[in-house]
Amino acid sequence: MQDLQHRLHIQDLQNKIRKFSDPILTEKCESVEFGDEAKQIGKELARVLATSKTGVGLAAPQIGYTKRIIAIRSSINDPNVVVMINPDIIKISDAKFHVSEGCLSYPGVVAIVERYKEVTAAWTDVNGEKQTKDMTGLESVVMQHELFHLDGRCANHDAWIQHKELESRRLKAIIDGEPEQPAEDKHECCHQHEHTEGHVCTCHEAK
Repeated sequence: MQDLQHRLHIQDLQNKIRKFSDPILTEKCESVEFGDEAKQIGKELARVLATSKTGVGLAAPQIGYTKRIIAIRSSINDPNVVVMINPDIIKISDAKFHVSEGCLSYPGVVAIVERYKEVTAAWTDVNGEKQTKDMTGLESVVMQHELFHLDGRCANHDAWIQHKELESRRLKAIIDGEPEQPAEDKHECCHQHEHTEGHVCTCHEAK
């Protein structure tokens, strides 16, 4: 019985994640003063992310809040979640690379994105203390991905829309009896399979 209740609790937390066409995913978030509201949102973000089997990052709009708060962790197996209030990137490297990214709000959709290899992030932690950190590899990618969410942007959303439009054109062609066009290279659009949010593709692996 307790095991069933635990599974239902986890499912309730995962059901908080907004997906696909939810309009909040395209809204720009506002800064939040440190206090009870920020701490409550941060706590909720951490709980949802900690119960995810695939996610390494989560932003407030993904669970229904238009506030500049995110949560990240180093890997899907890391129980330690870092909550960042009013996060920002204050320094970027010259070097960039292309990565394949998944997203908890767009399950099954993977987008190819150009990211900075190294960034320096700044934020307020759950104790109200100012923090900075140099980030590389996967951590840098996740940080950039989550900040895009706070501005109502997500490459996975664009890839999802592109995929839907492609499928619509294919269906119309079938109905109209037109010959099937060669499939587009999915590396330029999206892949329809499970993928970890913030995962770096094999050509730039950082597991």
